[in-house]
Amino acid sequence: MNGYLGIDQVDTGGYNARGNAVVERFMQTLTANLTKCSKREYDDIALYLQAIAFAHNTTFSSVLNCTPFEAGHGLKARSVSDARLSPRMQLYTEPRGDDEDCVTHWDTTVHKNVVELATRFASDAVSQSEWHRKMTAEARNQSGKPIDNALLKDGMEVYFYKPPSQTEVLKKGRKAKHLQHYHGPAVIVKKIRTRSYEISYNGKSFKRDAGMLVPVDYLAEDSAAVDPAALPIRKTSKHKNDLPFHEGEIIICKGDTDAEGWYVAEISKVLDLSIQVRYFHTPSPPLEEYATKSPQEIEKRLSQANFRRTWYIHGGINHGKAIMTPPFPDNLATRVWEGPIDKKD
Repeated sequence: MNGYLGIDQVDTGGYNARGNAVVERFMQTLTANLTKCSKREYDDIALYLQAIAFAHNTTFSSVLNCTPFEAGHGLKARSVSDARLSPRMQLYTEPRGDDEDCVTHWDTTVHKNVVELATRFASDAVSQSEWHRKMTAEARNQSGKPIDNALLKDGMEVYFYKPPSQTEVLKKGRKAKHLQHYHGPAVIVKKIRTRSYEISYNGKSFKRDAGMLVPVDYLAEDSAAVDPAALPIRKTSKHKNDLPFHEGEIIICKGDTDAEGWYVAEISKVLDLSIQVRYFHTPSPPLEEYATKSPQEIEKRLSQANFRRTWYIHGGINHGKAIMTPPFPDNLATRVWEGPIDKKD
């Protein structure tokens, strides 16, 4: 992105992000948007910069008391859906020829991808803004719990924020969003100032603000599998029409309304009218005579199943063949098994 925009990135000395809060707030939104991009979308970031700008310009600002777009134009911004649903002012008096199959053509254009990504960006920008506003107003840490300075005592074990460096990104060959941002458990050595603490981790000393420390007691028992910055996982429930979808959520669904089988899938995209899911598979055999089995027997078989994401070979004589091996690092030609589901279904 810097290369496309002609931005030179330089290293600086000590820097306190709170000293430039307006810029840092936008950087939080920008980082969240870039994190949502797939590798293909990030490689073509020049096509999606307007989508990022749209997300920022349509997010409510507590300083302006409106969105940046409203401040500049005096009106609320309209999405593509709003524009298409509004009354049309054009009148055609001459007969028209055969209509082109616009829907099929639209689905294959880059404009559709830009609009979809802009919708996701806008939704995520609002979520990020509200999350950081709540963190600041209610003095919460990344785990969503209130910061209690009385709770942080010398010798306490905590997780601390330490984003991956560019060297680590190059060494591991993965994007920063796929690497750990919280490390630990570290030990609090002493309290430096009102909200600053010195901690020790793997023989090294670090200094962190209280908002960047998450006590181990705040996390689940299996803390190694928990990201302190992740949103809380919702309880399992039956789907309702008014229940919102969330990216990263695991669901049980059918491939289509007439299908008899059910699939375990992960929601990868939430759009206006549909969701995009990535299907899972399991090597566990199906339960024979399923319809006659008791709920206890069905639950026992499900507890024995392990579900994994599935990929398929794209091109060649094995085109469409499903495999369990992930694309990175030796199967880059494979594609994830995914598909759309209409929200009404």
